[in-house]
Amino acid sequence: MRNSIFSRLLLWPLLFINVIASAGFLVTGYSYVLNPASFSVLACSGLAFPIFAIIVFAFLFLWLMVRKRYALLPLATLVVGYAPMRKYSPINFPHDEPSSCLRIISYNVHAFFSPLEEGGENMEAEQLDFLRHSGADILCLQEAYLSDALRDSLRSVFPYMENLSKESNSVACVSKYPILKVEPIKYNSKGNCSACFYVKYKNDTLRVINNHLETTAIDPDDKAEFRTMIKGSLKDNVKMEGTKRIMQTLAQSMVKRSPQAEAVAKFVGKDARNTIVVGDFNDTPISYSHHVVDEVLTDCYAERGMLMGFSYEQNGMHVRIDHAFCSSDFEVAKCYVDKSVRFSDHYPLRLSLFRP
Repeated sequence: MRNSIFSRLLLWPLLFINVIASAGFLVTGYSYVLNPASFSVLACSGLAFPIFAIIVFAFLFLWLMVRKRYALLPLATLVVGYAPMRKYSPINFPHDEPSSCLRIISYNVHAFFSPLEEGGENMEAEQLDFLRHSGADILCLQEAYLSDALRDSLRSVFPYMENLSKESNSVACVSKYPILKVEPIKYNSKGNCSACFYVKYKNDTLRVINNHLETTAIDPDDKAEFRTMIKGSLKDNVKMEGTKRIMQTLAQSMVKRSPQAEAVAKFVGKDARNTIVVGDFNDTPISYSHHVVDEVLTDCYAERGMLMGFSYEQNGMHVRIDHAFCSSDFEVAKCYVDKSVRFSDHYPLRLSLFRP
């Protein structure tokens, strides 16, 4: 009798928490459909999606052990939330990579300066060596300034190079194939940019669109405070103020990114062909910026990636903010984050495409 009363007293609070977690999972998971310009706070809630996902999975295993019929709640939640789960953490089986694949690397090189160690370090020689031996056909680089010395270093492997610069940023295309022209994608931003590089590939002209969308604009002090917050070293009132300030900053940057991503999606157009979109979106897969491009193209990581694939892991932040998309006339053989490279604050994103 006592065990029965105790289990009921414990059961209902747990079930209530499960319902709240399931609601949170679905609200945050589908927050990517909301334009931050109109719903800035709710659009930001997608950042909490992995937390709710962990809780829902934990309840699934808990109910399977103690009350199997209640496992239907988290199971149904995961079924309804399949779309955001596939965006955030896909599970795909290995796929053969044909020798004829077009191999692309998208990489924010952080101006060839490494922030990974205190004081930083110029990593141009190491990064250039990696790029020369990467096996890629096309490099799409962000925060990359093509100096004469850099061009000379890469020219033996990549004879064609173009870039588009805008104040404090530059996107570059470095290619084994001829670059016919460069077309900027117009949107309002002081230091961020997107460009379409027209690349002659076999009998086609590819549109290779390289992006660096609006930065998060979190200053170094806030990043350091966030890292300390993750470790649990701050007092509660300081944590609250810091969290509020960081969330406001993130929301403001999301509002700026939404029209930039819309401009890219509009440039791509519907029923696009011979089109590849890559770059540093500064937004997770559960975001409006990712969503508007995903609506007109195939998300390569969701198609062939595996699990979270964090491309940025600094200051306690573990996120995938570098993305790749392609038009439906391509098949995705591979798409993964290359974590063997530790030169920048981003990891390179590798992509292999072929014609079906």
